[in-house]
Formats: sequence, structure tokens, C-alpha cells
Amino acid sequence: MKIREIALKLEILKRTVHEIIHDTLGYRKVSARWDPKMLTEDHKFQRVEISQRLLQRCQQDNGDEDTTHIGVGPGGDFQANNNLFENLITGDELGLPENQLVFTTAEEDGQDDNGHGRDFVAPRKWKKVEKDDCSGEFNHTQGPVLEEFKSCSRPVDFFLKFFDRTLEENIVFQTNLYAQQKQRVVTPITLQDLRGFLGINVVMKYHVLPSYTHYWSSEPDLGVEIVASTMTKSRFQALLSNLHVNNEANATENDKLWKLRPLIDRLDLNFGKLWHTEKEKGQLFCE
Repeated sequence: MKIREIALKLEILKRTVHEIIHDTLGYRKVSARWDPKMLTEDHKFQRVEISQRLLQRCQQDNGDEDTTHIGVGPGGDFQANNNLFENLITGDELGLPENQLVFTTAEEDGQDDNGHGRDFVAPRKWKKVEKDDCSGEFNHTQGPVLEEFKSCSRPVDFFLKFFDRTLEENIVFQTNLYAQQKQRVVTPITLQDLRGFLGINVVMKYHVLPSYTHYWSSEPDLGVEIVASTMTKSRFQALLSNLHVNNEANATENDKLWKLRPLIDRLDLNFGKLWHTEKEKGQLFCE
């Protein structure tokens, strides 16, 4: 029996039936998925118990044997057919409508207290997390660590303080390793090759030509002598196609920057060692 049919039998609004089921009895859902003949004893007991609670909460005897006044909220009285409720109370399958009305609790329907189903995903709630203060006292002055740069006289010397020998040697090793893994016939690169490659890329940033191959062109309006004298075009192409910072075997799905991770970590270490930030900014790097 549907809620609309109950409302018609009792001559009340569907909204009133909803108020009785959901507000008065506290049930979340009405289901007609069980056939009367398939009801277990527990279901029958539940149906009788709920029906009795319905009458106990709502019935107000006015002395009329055929009708009962049931109040729902202020001024919400209506007349109900006693036979309908008696059929619900008895639990007699023969006296019930074909589509038996069955009340189910939130737990039986797989719902929580808010009426959400099993597949309901609650929205993410953001919250502020307090970070621990850095241990120790911050007593550095902002700026470069001057003693680290005493031996620097050229711009390239300052560059090599950050892009240091450890980082260069790692790139040389990983580049040669990658060429071997791919079984490419390439003469192993050296530290001097890597520095020449980096220098050529610096020139290419401010001396722009249509293609990188033009830097080795014999045309007077294209070729750049300093590039051609530093490295042959084929050698440059070999470094360009094999340049690596990390081993392919170290690939991980948890780190999207795994190919550059050794470079990033080393530069982060060198910048922290060669330059002191403000106290407020320095605290961002606390672990």
C-alpha cells in the first residue's frame, strides 16, 4: 500500500501521513518490497509493534466506535478508519492488502542517521592544522653566506656554487647509464661535455635562431662560432637525447617529479646552505 492510498483511505493529506511516519514514529523510509507471504516472524512482530505505537501515540478516543480522531500537530486532527489499523495490528496476512506496507528502520535500509545510503560519500571538510614551531633559535642574518663566495671572481664561479660538482657528476653518471640501458652507441660523456652543453643552452636563450641546428650552420648570418667550437652538433644531439638526472629503475607513482628529484633535492640543499632567508620564511622549511 502506497502513502497516497493510505491518505485516500483515511481522507487526509499525504503530507500528514509523512509526518506520522517520519516525525512522530521517527522512521526514515516506507518500503513495499516484501510480499506478505515472505514476511518472517520478526517482520510480523515489527509490523504489529509499529502499528501499536502509531495508535498509542496518535489515538484520541472521542467515544465514536467507528472512527478515531488522530492529532498530528496543532489543529491537525483527522478521522481514520479503525479497520485499516486493526489489520495492521493483527499481522494477519489474509487481512492485509496485497502490497503490504512495511516500515523499515534506517539500519535495515543501510542508511545512517541522516537518511544517507551505503554509497553516500560525505563532502570533504577542511580544517586548520597547527604546525610545530622550529626547534632552536633562529640567529642568522638575511642574505648570502659570504664566506662561501670568497673564492668566486666570475659569474660562472657563483653558478657552480649552486650547481655543484656532486650534482654535475650525478648527471654525467645517469646520462651514460641511460645510454647503456637503451643500448645506444654513444661515447660516454664527460664533465667537460656537460659544462659545454649547459653553456651552449645559455647562449641559445639570448642568441635565438629559428632552429638549434642553425648554430652549427656554415652560413655567415646563422652560424655561431663559440657554439661550434665548443661541441660538435652530433655530440650536442647525443647529450640532448640521453640527458638524465635519475635512474629509470627509480620510477615511482608517488612522486610525479621523480625524474628531477635528485636535481631538486641537491639544489634545495645548496640554496639553504648558501643563502639565509628571513626568520618567517625560513620557518616554512622546518621539518
